Amino acid sequence: MLEKLSEKRNDVIGRSELKLSALVESGSPSRGDVLKAVSDWLKVEANRISIVKIEPSFGSPESLIHVR
Repeated sequence: MLEKLSEKRNDVIGRSELKLSALVESGSPSRGDVLKAVSDWLKVEANRISIVKIEPSFGSPESLIHVR
């Protein structure tokens, strides 16, 4: 499950920068799984998305995901 925490528009280069929260069932999610989930959630082609960082929270099923 994904939830948008913040969105910033970078007009200089014409892109959006998102910070998302994801609930993960076990372990850290792979970049491929995150890319597919974000692509489906945003309804955007996967080749237009860049996963910058995945930050798992120790002892919690929540991860922060930085996306461009």
